[in-house]
Amino acid sequence: MEGQRLHFDVIGLGIAPLDVSGILPRYPSLDEKTEFTQTSIHGGGPVPTAMVTLVRLGAKVSFVGKIGNDPNGVLVKEELEREGVNTSQLIIDPKAETSVAYIWIDGKSGKKTIALDRTSISALKPQELDREHITSGRFLHLDGRETEACLRAARWAREEGIRVVLDLGSLRPKLESILGLTDYLITSERFAQAYTGLIDPKKAAQALFQPHYQAVVITLGREGLAGLLTSYNHISTSFCGQGCRHHRSRGCLSRSLYLQSATGLEPGQGPEVLQWSSCLEVHQNWRKGGYPYQG
Repeated sequence: MEGQRLHFDVIGLGIAPLDVSGILPRYPSLDEKTEFTQTSIHGGGPVPTAMVTLVRLGAKVSFVGKIGNDPNGVLVKEELEREGVNTSQLIIDPKAETSVAYIWIDGKSGKKTIALDRTSISALKPQELDREHITSGRFLHLDGRETEACLRAARWAREEGIRVVLDLGSLRPKLESILGLTDYLITSERFAQAYTGLIDPKKAAQALFQPHYQAVVITLGREGLAGLLTSYNHISTSFCGQGCRHHRSRGCLSRSLYLQSATGLEPGQGPEVLQWSSCLEVHQNWRKGGYPYQG
């Protein structure tokens, strides 16, 4: 790719919901009433969260997605812009309502139940993408939810030699096609187990690994991370138990993968990358939903 076409370190493409979160003293049974001990409303989504945290480490990023023409959409857009994320390709659908993720958090364990409401907004369409913008970064970061748009963007990236990061929390349609265009795969423990049928995260990471990958990493919540990173054809495995109890580690991990690629780590430094992302996760003091706290 010609140097003058590169404007961003990372282009992110995915859903942009508003996170409405609440902490419960204990998780209720069916047909039981309870009260939240704490609530918060912030922009959310795996890709926007990764973009915000990348900006905070000095990266120049842009987010591509779709929101509705409503107060929730205004909040999402303004929060991204306030953080320094470029939103020039954030589509505002005049007839839609912004997606909302309702997050219930068990105050004792930190485990969450999330229900995403996308009933009032359509998926981002391939024809709504701008190729010049999609290919204006060194990395393309996807969540796999907007399936057709993600495929189109990933193909453009591959044609231009741009590396693709796929951040998966659960199984998606046309997954094999997207995986075939991926360089860095970041998954949740639940996805890894469902896809491979393996309980052991190290074995699951090995089963997920494909020859064209630069990395496969499985996030394990409070247990940290497990994964395979390649550097100069060297594969290193790391497992670290210093992760975040609130399961928000994929944004930090994304930053570590970009760092690994950008700095050209020597063989054997893969474990340090994983350890760095897990430790950074603790210090970032993540919100329970929404973007991370700064500082």
